[in-house]
Amino acid sequence: MLTSIRIHRFGSNIHDVYGQLSRRSIASPYQLVRRRPLDERQVAFVAVGCIYAASTTVGIALYWRQRTMSLLISARRPGTVIMFVTAVTAIPLALCYTEVWRDTPCWLVISVVYEALTLAMDAMVFANWNYLFLWRVNQLLSDFKIDAERSRSSVDYNKRLSQPGVQLTQVGPSASSTYSANALFISRSCFTNSAKAEIAFFVIGQMTTSVPVIVYLTVSNDPDPTLPFPDCLSSPTATTALCLFVARTCICVLEISSLMFMVRDAEDHLGICRSWRRCLVTIVVCAIVTVVMVTTTRAAALGVEATVILTTLAISGELLIRPVYEQMHERGMDDTTETSAATSQAAFERFLQTSDGYNAVLRFAASEFSAENVVFWAEVTKFESSWDRRNDASRQAMAARIRSSFLSGQAHHLVNVSTVIWTSGEQRPLGQHMFKEEKDEVLQLMYGDTFRRFLTNPAYQAVWDRFLHRQHEKGMLLSRVSSSFTKPDSAV
Repeated sequence: MLTSIRIHRFGSNIHDVYGQLSRRSIASPYQLVRRRPLDERQVAFVAVGCIYAASTTVGIALYWRQRTMSLLISARRPGTVIMFVTAVTAIPLALCYTEVWRDTPCWLVISVVYEALTLAMDAMVFANWNYLFLWRVNQLLSDFKIDAERSRSSVDYNKRLSQPGVQLTQVGPSASSTYSANALFISRSCFTNSAKAEIAFFVIGQMTTSVPVIVYLTVSNDPDPTLPFPDCLSSPTATTALCLFVARTCICVLEISSLMFMVRDAEDHLGICRSWRRCLVTIVVCAIVTVVMVTTTRAAALGVEATVILTTLAISGELLIRPVYEQMHERGMDDTTETSAATSQAAFERFLQTSDGYNAVLRFAASEFSAENVVFWAEVTKFESSWDRRNDASRQAMAARIRSSFLSGQAHHLVNVSTVIWTSGEQRPLGQHMFKEEKDEVLQLMYGDTFRRFLTNPAYQAVWDRFLHRQHEKGMLLSRVSSSFTKPDSAV
C-alpha cells in the first residue's frame, strides 16, 4: 500500500511539473521579451551564452577537421574529447538559460548540470583509459619482439653481433615486424578501442550515477518542486545534489589519478597526460571554489555560474584550441622522428643521454677498462650544452681541463682518436663545438665496439629494453592513428 502511494505521488509530481513546462515552453521566450524587457544581467548572460556556443562550435569543427592531419589530435581519441567538451558546454549554457528564464524549475537545472558533469567525467576517464591501453600494448609488443629475438640460437645471435659492419637494426627489434604485430593488438575489435565498449561504459556510468540522482530530484519532498533555480540552492534537495556531485568528483579524481600513476614511466611525447592533468586540476579547483562560494556567500547562484563558465571555457580551450594551435607548429614525422629513429648511432646517443643508459654503459665500459670514452663523451656534451650559461673564463677553463684530461700526451684518461683529428684539434680555436670531431669519433667507436658487447649481457640488455619501451610509444601512437603497419626497419 505504501509503495503504491509513493508511485502515485511520483507520477503526480512528474505530471504536474511537465504540465507546467509544456504550457510555457513555447510561449515563454517570446512572452518574456514582449511583456517585460531583459535587464542588464540577463542581456549579459544571453551574450555570454551565444558567444560560448558559437566559439565551442567553431573549436569542435576545427578540431574534427584536423584530426586526420595531426598526430597530436588523432591520438587523443577525438570522438571522446568532443563528447567531453560538448558535455561541459551544456553546463554554462544551462546556467545562462536559467538567468534569462528565471522561473525554470530547480530540479530540471540541477538534473541537466549533473548529467553533463557525469558524462564529462566518464569521457575523461575513458580517454585516459585508452591512453593506458596504448602504453600497455606498446610494452606487450616490445616484449614480444625482444623475446622472439632472444629465442633465436645464441650461436647465431653472437655470430651476427661479431660480423663487421653489423647495424643496430639487425640487433634490436625490427620496426616493420613490430608494426605488423600491431594488427594483433590494435584493431577495431579491441575492447578498449571499441566504440561498443565506450557506449557500454557510458551507459553503465549513467545508470549508476545520474539516473538515481534525477529520480531523487524528481520525487523529492520539497514544498514546491517548481522552485526557480536561483532560490533553491539552499534547499535540502540542492544540498544533497551538491554533496553527490562532490562525491562523484572525488571518484573521478581517484580513477584519473590511478590511471596516470600507471603510465608514470611513459614518455608523454604528445602531451596527452599533461593535458588531462591540467584539466583534472581545473575541475578540482572549480569544485572547491564552488563549494566555498555556495556555503559562504549570499550570491550563491552568481558564484556557481561564473566559476563554472570560466572553468568550462578553460577546459574547452585546453582540449580544442591548444592542440589545433600546436598542430600548426607540428613538424612532420617523416622529417624528424622517423629520420632520427632510423639512425642507429643517434639512437645509441639518445640512450646515453638518459641517466639509466649512461650509468649502465659507464659500468660496463669500466669493467672493460674503457670508461674514459664514456666520461669524455659526457664531458664534451656538458661543455656544449652549458656554453651559453658560461662566461669566457669558465669556457676556457673547462676546455683546457677536457684537453688535458683526455686529449694531451700526458692525459691520465687518454681517449683513442686518430692522429689527424688529434693534431687538428690542438690548433682549433675556442668554440662551442671545438671537440665535435673527437666526440663523434669516440661515439662511433663506442657504438661499433663497446655497445655490441654491451647488448650480450642480459642485465644491461634489460636497460636497453626499457629504453626501447619508452621510445616506441610515439610510433605506437602513430600506428594507432594511421592504422598502417608497414614501416621501414628502424632501431627505435
